[in-house]
Formats: sequence, C-alpha cells, structure tokens
Amino acid sequence: MKKERTSFLNSMLIVCVLLLVANGCTKENQVERIPEKKEHYILYSIEAFEPEDSSYYFKVEFENADLLYTPANPNIRLSPTSSSGFGNMIGKGFSFRNNASDDYFEVMFYKDELDSLFSFQLANYRYGNPWMSISGANVEYYTPTDQPNTFHRYLGTNVKDAYFRISWIDRNHLFGQFRTKLVECCGDSSTFWVKGEFVIPRVYFDNQ
Repeated sequence: MKKERTSFLNSMLIVCVLLLVANGCTKENQVERIPEKKEHYILYSIEAFEPEDSSYYFKVEFENADLLYTPANPNIRLSPTSSSGFGNMIGKGFSFRNNASDDYFEVMFYKDELDSLFSFQLANYRYGNPWMSISGANVEYYTPTDQPNTFHRYLGTNVKDAYFRISWIDRNHLFGQFRTKLVECCGDSSTFWVKGEFVIPRVYFDNQ
C-alpha cells in the first residue's frame, strides 16, 4: 500500500512539473507572438528588392509617354520638400524638378504631426491625402498653369490595382515602385494613370 502511494505521489509530481513547463512554454510563445504594432497606412509587408543602381532618379510611365528625372541631367534639380494639410497633417519628401519645362514630381510621406514617427518599412502603403487628413505615401505631379508661379497639383489615389511599395531601405536611400491614378486636387477634371519607380534620399521627419 505504501509502495502504491509513493508511486502515485511520484506520478502526480511528474504531472505537475510537466504542466508547469508547458505553461511556461505557452507564456513564452505568447510573448513571442505578440504582433508588432501595424501603422494604419501600411497595407501589408513585402520582400526586400535591392535596386540595380544606387543613383537617385524618378522614372514614370504615362499611357503615351515615358519620363526620366535624374540629377545627372543638368535641367533636373533634386531637393527636399515639405508641406502641410488640414488639421495637423504634415508631409516630407523629395522633389524632382525639370527647370526646362517647369513641371516636377514629388515623392511624399504624410502623417499627423502629433502621431509617432512615420514608419518606413518594406511594405505596400496606402496613398495619403493632406487635404483629407489621410496619412500615407504619395507621388505628386505638378504642371504650370496659365498664371505665373501657379501649378496644377495631381495626387495619387487609392483606386483598384494601385500600389505604392517601398522595396529597399538603407541609411541613404529609399527605393520604391508605384502605380496609381493621378487626380487634380483643386477642381481640374483631367486624370492620368501612371506607374514607375524611384530612388530618393532617406526621408527624415524633424523628430527623427
């Protein structure tokens, strides 16, 4: 009887140890599986894709024309740019300006000024809109109007089959591809389907 009781106690002890170990593993796994906070403007993650050329450029394809903006061209000026929108919306990015035709493209990133830092990840982003206080990324096209020093401003939009991907990030570069419908922000009815890619300097907000 004593022997049977000892065996029973030993069995119970083994069961308790196994339960404790299993519980510890479960808690450990739960900690490991806590998802990283996902910014609402990040649609999904993608695999890294390193560009073949580390030079800065902006390449865009319209339905009937292809354009290449590169600082190697003396008519093209690459410069940092910033903007603001409704509410606390702020934007940072880089501009490729053609001094000969006075049109230019910008790669922009928008966030609420009071939010945390903008999250640059290997991911597909939604298109942001500063006039509607929508955070995200964008490609913007500016063409001169008939009035001096004024421009039509076309913004990328979140339509079907559109995308904005950041595919490579390092200390000095952001590489990405895009496809979207450009829509004039201030009443002009013309629109453009465009796709392309870019390499720009790394973008930093003031609090980074």
